Amino acid sequence: MYSFNDFVVGAASTFVLAASASTDVLTTISPCPEAPSSLQPSPITVTSQHQAVSTCNPVTACIRGQCSTNYHLNTYAYVSTAIPCAWNGQSVSTCTVTSTDEPVKLLEKTSTLTTVIPAPTINPAWRWRKGSHRMPPTTKYETIVQQYYAPYEELGAMAIPGYEGSGLCDDCDMQEDGSRSQEVDVIECRYDGTQPHCVEYEETWVSRPAAAATSQTSAVCATQSSVSAAGTYTWTFHQVAPATQVAVPATTRTVTMWDDKTSSQVVPATTITATPSPWDVYVTRTCEGPTFFDFTITETKTITYTAAWNVEQQPTR
Repeated sequence: MYSFNDFVVGAASTFVLAASASTDVLTTISPCPEAPSSLQPSPITVTSQHQAVSTCNPVTACIRGQCSTNYHLNTYAYVSTAIPCAWNGQSVSTCTVTSTDEPVKLLEKTSTLTTVIPAPTINPAWRWRKGSHRMPPTTKYETIVQQYYAPYEELGAMAIPGYEGSGLCDDCDMQEDGSRSQEVDVIECRYDGTQPHCVEYEETWVSRPAAAATSQTSAVCATQSSVSAAGTYTWTFHQVAPATQVAVPATTRTVTMWDDKTSSQVVPATTITATPSPWDVYVTRTCEGPTFFDFTITETKTITYTAAWNVEQQPTR
């Protein structure tokens, strides 16, 4: 990346030099560098995320002083990618994932619980005794921090706003009735000035079938910057579409019981507030040599919202 000065009107931006179009190889993996040259498998050229690759797991065993090593290959899906994560209600961060089972922080929420403890009741017979007085009520403040996680391979379209999921989670696909679900692990800690108290539990996020809720939003993005060499440059302006109301029609849910009997429940129509949704504006410019950029653009985008309507909590400890 080349140094430059820039300022932005209306949005924060990031700037990158685009890679050469001929760069299609993500990496090359030597499956078993520990093995003797005569047993070395051919290197694996990785050209896409989730490509099947292999590495070895040497196992040495000794019998009567004679030792031998077997080089067992372990096959897995390659991943090395940056994804949005840690949604806080207004913005997302970026996490680099290098393993399909790596836990990803989906969401972090902080709230304050205020509790007013009434003053103790005074016996009327004591009210006029010397030095007696009514105690004032006590206010207690408790900070609640909740962090939500799920493995990369189990991320679906509901996991993080603006992210379509890893593509590896079959259970996250849309069901026949149009609903989706997302399993998450939650760490909840409460702080009240004494020893923090933390619990872990599981939640299932469920989205209810609803008519497509869309909203038009626009952003004015501007920058002034200079580059010191020829190339293709891309500016990314991070945006957040505001919360919106989603109308969810009445539906009938059918549940199959343990004895194969079914039970139907009519879920009434309702209106749900869908959370703000992040989106990005990309501006690409190509130059033949050192130059100065000065542009202002207005980008309009149609945001589609998904309304989560139910959360099931299953405490684990």
